[in-house]
Amino acid sequence: MILLLSIGYERSTDEVVDHFLYNKRKFLRINCDNLKDSEYFDFHLNLSNQKAKVGINNTELRLDEKKVIWYRRIRRRKNIDRFLDNKIDFHNSRLFTQLVFKEWELFLKILINSLSLNSLWFDYPYLNKDKLDILIIAKKIGFEIPETFITNNVRDYADGNFITKLLSGSISFIHDTKVYTTYTSVVKKVRQKFLPALIQQKIEKRYEIRTFYLDGECYSMAIFSQNDKQTKVDFRNYNRIKPNRTIPYKLPQEIEEKIKKLMDELNLKTGSLDIIRSTNGKYYFLEVNPVGQFGMTSKPCNYKLEQKIFEKLVDYEENL
Repeated sequence: MILLLSIGYERSTDEVVDHFLYNKRKFLRINCDNLKDSEYFDFHLNLSNQKAKVGINNTELRLDEKKVIWYRRIRRRKNIDRFLDNKIDFHNSRLFTQLVFKEWELFLKILINSLSLNSLWFDYPYLNKDKLDILIIAKKIGFEIPETFITNNVRDYADGNFITKLLSGSISFIHDTKVYTTYTSVVKKVRQKFLPALIQQKIEKRYEIRTFYLDGECYSMAIFSQNDKQTKVDFRNYNRIKPNRTIPYKLPQEIEEKIKKLMDELNLKTGSLDIIRSTNGKYYFLEVNPVGQFGMTSKPCNYKLEQKIFEKLVDYEENL
């Protein structure tokens, strides 16, 4: 059995599903944002004997059956304020929202544990290493990394030679009809009081490299983001009118070998890695996202990663 763990209208999942349908291979897709619908999802766990029952669209899963699970997405952020009484004040609304998300996160972990019986994960959803842990591991493996600091006193770094980013990862906010996203920024002017932040040496780059790692193979793309003021610091601050030039890229073998060591250490079969090629010719590792977008690398470079993921899943199923 092959399970695809995702959310509805997730483009990368949709395109992998196309290959299953075209090749007439059996699979089951579970859209986790539909799990709150009792007509779609049925769950029962007996803690006394640790036996679980999971049903999708009135079909009960055989949890004892050998299966390969591709984890693509399990969360979709939703605003639940519209379900609250208008008389609830901001403070209680915030606390209630936190309660709902905590409960849902805990349940998702229970569900993942239930599905894990006789399963090969591609990959397990809960990586036990955060961004800083991964930087330390990458450094030990032999990667160059930018000088990195965690501090709440950045007076010595506000000279334009350092950048800052969130410790946890990027997030988007929706206000009215506009979306506001947190990006990597150059440290120039700061307030006197703020939470400890991640500060890194700003690397002067020739170009950025996005590498999608798939079970031992690296598929890389060079992004010439430094040629555009809007994307120079963070290429995710996309210029929709004049997009960055991107081309297929082959990393040196020694860098690909380090990537494989890193992904083995993290127990990951897939992930998107961000690397900078500096003006002095060095390769600097920045981070790895286990569920990073791969369509942005696949299509411009004609890597056909959606098909390759399908083939990997089928191959693993046949060899269980």
